[in-house]
Amino acid sequence: MVLSELRCRTPRAAGNFLALPAVILLLSGCAVVDQWRAPVLPTPNLMPQERLQLAIDLLDQGKSRRASVELKAYVAELPDRSAPANMSASANTTAPLNTGVSANVTVSSKGTASESSKPAPPAPPRPAQPKPADPPILAKNKPPQTPADPWTAIREDVEAGLYDSAIKVAENTHVTPDRTQAPLLASAYAANAKAIRRSNAAQSGAQALHAGQLYLETADMPEAALESLQLAVAVSPNDVRARTLLASAKSKTIEIYYRNGLVAFGRQDLDGALTAWNRVLAIDPNHEKAQANKAQTLKLKSALQNLM
Repeated sequence: MVLSELRCRTPRAAGNFLALPAVILLLSGCAVVDQWRAPVLPTPNLMPQERLQLAIDLLDQGKSRRASVELKAYVAELPDRSAPANMSASANTTAPLNTGVSANVTVSSKGTASESSKPAPPAPPRPAQPKPADPPILAKNKPPQTPADPWTAIREDVEAGLYDSAIKVAENTHVTPDRTQAPLLASAYAANAKAIRRSNAAQSGAQALHAGQLYLETADMPEAALESLQLAVAVSPNDVRARTLLASAKSKTIEIYYRNGLVAFGRQDLDGALTAWNRVLAIDPNHEKAQANKAQTLKLKSALQNLM
């Protein structure tokens, strides 16, 4: 212990060499008394940080015994018991202070303490971790997007000459054309059938047949259906459906033009009547009524020219 903390104080013997034996005897007696002294208890009701600071202050004052008791109590109060419990005044103790600096406290066997405080170096800034990107959502069997108005897309494709695209829109949306819409879709099938006739004859025949059917049955335009149905029969001569539709389209077209010829003749429009009957004969050269009416119309026209 430091001489200033000894309860048994020695008389001043400065300069008196004769008193030296007495001082030694007194110190020896104090040491024996110190062994039988009551144990020192830690200061109650202190927080761990306060108890650690008190221990350091006691070490600075040379009170190593009390400092050791406070340090042992500090270690016992810590939640983490990984620190060594056997701490003595002669051990080298390093403990963090609540001031943000590290205090290195060294207690020697003579009860002296030294403390060196150095500012703790600032922690290096942690680099910002990039936020992981969300995993891509894989679309499985995603159906093609359906336009709000498929007929607008079909019309735009047909006007741009994109007949195959117009057909895909119609088939993907499963449109059901009415009488006014059928000619638009039929024109896409008819044009594309002609475009792929050499590269894909089977598909060309199927699309030509579908175009003829739309013209004939949905739009009631038999004359418009003739070219597509003729292509379908040319590509697939044994297709009964194509041959039947072609025959029906011819019959209806002949009937229309034959009546148009009669109407024109009744208005004394001889040229209009001849045009209509010539159209009938172009489809069916053996049409007897058209042949007879054409002959009579030509004679009447010749007679009128002679009268003039």
